[in-house]
Amino acid sequence: PPNPPQQQQQQQQQTTQQPMIRRPQTSKTPRGILQEWLQKHKKNKPRYRVTEKADGKFTCKVVLPDKFKPDNDVVLFCDDVHASKDDAEDAAAVLALARVGTNLPLER
Repeated sequence: PPNPPQQQQQQQQQTTQQPMIRRPQTSKTPRGILQEWLQKHKKNKPRYRVTEKADGKFTCKVVLPDKFKPDNDVVLFCDDVHASKDDAEDAAAVLALARVGTNLPLER
């Protein structure tokens, strides 16, 4: 049987010989998916309004503007409370996607 230093050396050789598996970063944020959907349908980009609560948490509303009639803007309020501004904006984007892009897959 090989002694312990030889075992360690063999293990190191085995680990260095195994190919490292890297997965491409393909997931998109809800904000990115919403932006792409709006561009594809020739609509204006969304406007996000983040509000900070007294406890340091965040909520967000998203406005989907109408190109020709501001009275037809779609305003969606996401009352969920989140730890960061980005999370709050992503939650609002999910809400907007559920409203406008009903045929989009839930995951990519």
